[in-house]
Amino acid sequence: MTDPEAILKLYTERSDSLDASSYDVAGLCRELIACRAFVIAVIYTAALDGYIDDDDIKSFGVEHGLLIEAEVTESCGQGCMCEEAGAFPMTCFKKTAVLK
Repeated sequence: MTDPEAILKLYTERSDSLDASSYDVAGLCRELIACRAFVIAVIYTAALDGYIDDDDIKSFGVEHGLLIEAEVTESCGQGCMCEEAGAFPMTCFKKTAVLK
């Protein structure tokens, strides 16, 4: 969806249905800051090095609190990043609440 008016309409419909009192504003700000820092790290690395690989992205995700690194001996379950790899033991990068 690239039509600015359609995006504004969708945003307005969603925001009208939200009860702002039920949100942890400070927590949301921390999550936004973490996501912003992650994006800046990715863009800066890609611009500086001319490329970025999956190890960089995982490292930045852990650094900014978007991923948790864990050693696993079996799949964490359906939808987990380690499920597709299938070679255990391995390091799994689990999504934190920010990404859920």
